[in-house]
Amino acid sequence: MANWDGLFTGGATKLAPDLTYPAGKAGGNNLKDISGIDASSGLTTVLSLTGKFAISYIAFTNQTTELNTYKLTIDGVVVWSNTHTATTATDVFLGSVTQTGSSWVSDTIITCEQTFLLEVQTATDTSINLQYLARPIL
Repeated sequence: MANWDGLFTGGATKLAPDLTYPAGKAGGNNLKDISGIDASSGLTTVLSLTGKFAISYIAFTNQTTELNTYKLTIDGVVVWSNTHTATTATDVFLGSVTQTGSSWVSDTIITCEQTFLLEVQTATDTSINLQYLARPIL
């Protein structure tokens, strides 16, 4: 079941061991980037995670103004399935984010117990980008 900040299941999120995490956060941008996504020919998987994760940021960048379809499935439950007109080059769908020094800070966390699947379809855009933050949890 989707867990929005522990409201539906469980308690506090427990991070899994990630011994290289601090080194990856010392750079100027700790977001993961997937670039050059062509989702113009149908609903396209842009992010698929298997296992337990805490996801605190999702944004699409390098977009043109057009009607796009977004679908998010967490642990087999469709959470989002909607069309949205991208009105700016960047749309942030998860996390109210501000940059503090060299790190991004988010106020929202979604967790998955087994699977996290994000799909998108664009009308004509053949090169959008996805930025996200995901940490393994126990």
